[in-house]
Amino acid sequence: PHAKIVAVADVLDSLTYRKGTWDTGQVRDELKRSSGTLLDAELTALLLRNWARIQEICGQVNTHNHINTHF
Repeated sequence: PHAKIVAVADVLDSLTYRKGTWDTGQVRDELKRSSGTLLDAELTALLLRNWARIQEICGQVNTHNHINTHF
């Protein structure tokens, strides 16, 4: 199960931080497209259902650590 979580996190990291030019809609669309094939469908759905809260948490962490991200 841990590998499935890491896979979702790795793809999210790649789409948001490494590509940097993808907007939120494009990232969500790519996650949906990869769900059930590259990524575990249940975990991807969980991520997408909690998208707003995850962005909020990332914003708090990034502000605290003075990190600028595109998430």
